[in-house]
Amino acid sequence: MFCVSSRLGFWAKELAPNRWWGGIAIWSAATAATAATTGFASILGARLVMGASEATTFPACGRVIRDWFPEKERGMVTTLFNGGSSAGPVVGAIAAAALVSSFGCDRTLSSAAIQAGKRRNFIASMALLSMMIVFASGVKELWQLLVILVLVLTGSTTGAGLNFTLASDLLRSPRDVSRVIAITALGGNLFGLIAPIITGYIVAGSGGYAWAFRIAAALLLCGAVATLLMTRKAINPQYGSVMALKQIVRTTF
Repeated sequence: MFCVSSRLGFWAKELAPNRWWGGIAIWSAATAATAATTGFASILGARLVMGASEATTFPACGRVIRDWFPEKERGMVTTLFNGGSSAGPVVGAIAAAALVSSFGCDRTLSSAAIQAGKRRNFIASMALLSMMIVFASGVKELWQLLVILVLVLTGSTTGAGLNFTLASDLLRSPRDVSRVIAITALGGNLFGLIAPIITGYIVAGSGGYAWAFRIAAALLLCGAVATLLMTRKAINPQYGSVMALKQIVRTTF
């Protein structure tokens, strides 16, 4: 499925984004068909179709957001999309979008600042907010744990959504957006696959979740630093000069 998602991202850049609604329709139909499965083969088939069709949504939506929304609204829209796709934390998704809107990440940035990748500062702050997970193992009351989880989910959901937006901000060619977002989603999915396995070994070895939370906080800190230091240059089309040269040749001859 991860490879399918990456491949579809490459195809998405060649198609108009509004033609990808069929993938969402197939995704919905395959999800409904799962309820009618009668055995391993049928449920595997339904889930494979569902996963392949679901893989069209992130690349296509990334391109739609880039093409159809003004620069200053992309952060909130991407956060709503990414937060909404996290089926469980509905309240967290709404809070994430409200946080982006209220604190003015998009509203206070100029077009030049957005294209320069200034959204990185807000993403880094959301990573630091998510580092509060390190305190989860030490709380004694349920309400304290709930407060920590709400803050962590708000930070992670908002940061993840704006991460896609930052990539779109830095890309100079809209045609590259679908491909880059597909690769970004692929990386996130791969780490999401590996993380529970590593967490299991850490918990088994340490006898608790404290070290798992500490490592998660350390990785978030590394992510915040990387975001601040590695997103300071625009991403130009890899083959832009070659394509321009070909266009000049065609026009000349």
